[in-house]
Amino acid sequence: MKRIQNSAPDPRHAPVREEIWRVYNEANDNLQCPWSGKHAKILARTLATATNWTAERWHSCILNWFASEGINPAEDPAEWIPRLASYARQPLNRFGGTDHLPVECMDRRRELVAGWWLAHPEEDRLQGTGNSQGESHGL
Repeated sequence: MKRIQNSAPDPRHAPVREEIWRVYNEANDNLQCPWSGKHAKILARTLATATNWTAERWHSCILNWFASEGINPAEDPAEWIPRLASYARQPLNRFGGTDHLPVECMDRRRELVAGWWLAHPEEDRLQGTGNSQGESHGL
């Protein structure tokens, strides 16, 4: 999918990419996230599938992916970015469902959310992010 010349880039792209890098780094003992033009294109195509979703919604998907049961946190993001929308509600169990999710998954998600707040101290924790869809990083 080629971007139309002179069209503005998706404003969600950079914040979502930064969140992927941050969580990947945190989950992999400071291992740098692999990233190339291929990854950027995959992310752009994925964001285009839900143009009404905010960057915060995508951040939640990223946190849920990393908190899911049985994932390989070092897996190349090019493999899982296209599936992020499947994690919009919560982490998934090893069968791709939401039933009987191990406590460890939700504990890991809480740790990742805490990491987000540490990385974004400028955000107003009581007011959320103030985005148009009323989402906040209570994630």
